[in-house]
Amino acid sequence: MDMNHIFRVVLIGLALIAPFIALEAVTTSFFSRSGFPATLFFSMWVNASIVVASMLSVFKKIQGDVRRSLVPFAAVATIFILSTAALVTIIIDQMPCFLGGTGC
Repeated sequence: MDMNHIFRVVLIGLALIAPFIALEAVTTSFFSRSGFPATLFFSMWVNASIVVASMLSVFKKIQGDVRRSLVPFAAVATIFILSTAALVTIIIDQMPCFLGGTGC
């Protein structure tokens, strides 16, 4: 992977979680209640970036010959599925906090 590809993946991952950062900022009066949850947003950003990188890799392999590289394809597809599941789980778990719920 070249640096341009990595930079695009990082920016797309950040763009995917930016709406959740905005929701949290608006509902907590710009993080005045409990501070900025850096660990939460970092883990969301890492998961989103892994999802994007693996999705791009899967699409690249689909354009090529999948049968020739079946094991790497299966590994990347598994990483994609697990990262997507982790990201969706985090979003579902934290959605009340994003929407201004108490006890977050």
